[in-house]
Amino acid sequence: MPLVFPSTTGVLHRSSHFDRNVWHPIRKAAGLPDEFKFHDLRHTRSLLMIAGGVPMKVIQKRFGRSDYAMTANTYSHLLQGTQTEAAERVDQLFENVPN
Repeated sequence: MPLVFPSTTGVLHRSSHFDRNVWHPIRKAAGLPDEFKFHDLRHTRSLLMIAGGVPMKVIQKRFGRSDYAMTANTYSHLLQGTQTEAAERVDQLFENVPN
């Protein structure tokens, strides 16, 4: 699989070099706060996938995790509004049912 941010020699960056020469300039140009870490992009991606209705099993595969439970446990806190949404959808199904 090709690297997204290869070094000038085409290999992985060392962590400190990547942060200083790649991530910090990108983060600054995007106007992200200093506290926003590169790994936070992974969580952002998972949040967007969950909000878009992507099944957790698909997210597991996309993130290269071998264990479904680990993926579900890691990202389940992002599903907080889904119980309310599910109840509202069921309510909508019964809106036109005569009493």
